[in-house]
Amino acid sequence: MAGRKFNFAAAEPQADTGQEIRKTAPKKEKHKDTPEKPQTQAPLSTTPGKSIAGKAGKLTRKLNSPIEAKAFDFRFVPRNKLRFYENNEYAQENIESLAEKILDIGLIHNLEVFYVLETDTYIIDSGERRCRALDMLIEKYKGQEDTEDPRYKKYLRHVKQFENGYPCNVRLSIGSEDMDMLELRIRHYIANEEIRDRDPAKTAKRIAELNTLYSLLNSSNAEKININKKIGEDLGLSDRQVKKYKSVQRLIPELRKKFQENEITLSDGSNYASLSTEEQEELLRLINTGAAKKEVEELYRNISAMKKDIAAKESAIKTLENERQEAADETRRAQEESAMLREKLYQESTRANQEPEKISVLEKEAKEAADKLADLEKKHGDTMKAKDRQIEMLKNQIKNQKAKGATLSGFREATKLSIHIQQLREVSDLLMECYDSYQNAYHEGLQSPPPPSEYREEILEILEKTSKMIE
Repeated sequence: MAGRKFNFAAAEPQADTGQEIRKTAPKKEKHKDTPEKPQTQAPLSTTPGKSIAGKAGKLTRKLNSPIEAKAFDFRFVPRNKLRFYENNEYAQENIESLAEKILDIGLIHNLEVFYVLETDTYIIDSGERRCRALDMLIEKYKGQEDTEDPRYKKYLRHVKQFENGYPCNVRLSIGSEDMDMLELRIRHYIANEEIRDRDPAKTAKRIAELNTLYSLLNSSNAEKININKKIGEDLGLSDRQVKKYKSVQRLIPELRKKFQENEITLSDGSNYASLSTEEQEELLRLINTGAAKKEVEELYRNISAMKKDIAAKESAIKTLENERQEAADETRRAQEESAMLREKLYQESTRANQEPEKISVLEKEAKEAADKLADLEKKHGDTMKAKDRQIEMLKNQIKNQKAKGATLSGFREATKLSIHIQQLREVSDLLMECYDSYQNAYHEGLQSPPPPSEYREEILEILEKTSKMIE
């Protein structure tokens, strides 16, 4: 962000570590033909062989430090300077098993921390479990007397090196404290979401929180970001998935709880969120009766189909009303033109010094305007009446559909009935298949069972009753 200055004090070596924080890599010999790059910043000269101590030394090191922001700033941070992020909502579980893994194979990932200049501390925004696991191992094995213990040997190889400092990627504090804490919270959510198995309910919550944080950043920054796109990039999701996750926040509390408990899927939750409160409550009642998933899906499809049909009818009404208005406007303009020409003709005819040619022209124009008006009134009169009838019919249909929708319990029962009818059709088809198979087997020589004729009447009676029930 433009105009911010980095706090270089975070890069100072820590006096209580007992070891060097940064190691200088050996310089590679440059190729003879490679020209040296000009030095952009001359180091502050000091007396050879001596180091400047105290405040002057700190100032010297700050002036010699590079001022570019680093994407990755690795260092070993003393444990007493590390602080846990107080707003961490992720469960700190399975610390013992993680400690065992670190003891066996070593620490695979470093900690991600945020340096706070005011307190000279580092806040962990990713890696609290790793930190606690290292704490556990160091407390258990540091200074152990049994040096032949195989587990202690693993400790010497994989953990002892961290007694004076934990490996961290440090992000320096920049800008105002409020902005720093906003960015810290954003990084915390992103880092922890990436390393855990994705849980839809938790991801939805994180997306809602990130949406709030990015909205706050947008209100503070001149350069705005596309929040959905940015969240998608942060969490590895598409814009469409982000919108789905955000939509579940529109569920009624009871359905949102079922989503959080993984009783309904993200897709279902996103679909149900498009329904009204009453419609969601009806779905909830059906779910709470223990109805099969296909019954709930069928009810949602029926409600959605009704809403789409109503929306289509409302759109058709709007189109008809616009067409009716255009016809009315055209007729009104013709009426105004005809009235204007009649007035002009009257004014010209009543003048003392009449101009016959002008009167003749006005008479012709007035007649043409009157004929045009008559044609439009005839044309639009019939059309507007037809459109009025269509509009009235569509409004009545919508009214009836909404009345049915208001009694959603009947809608639910109709849904269950349609499913039962489908089941009856399937049973009827299966019954006919069984009869055909038996008839074929009987005529192939199996004479001992009763003949098909004894079953035929009974089957036909069942199918007739089923058919009447379906009708």
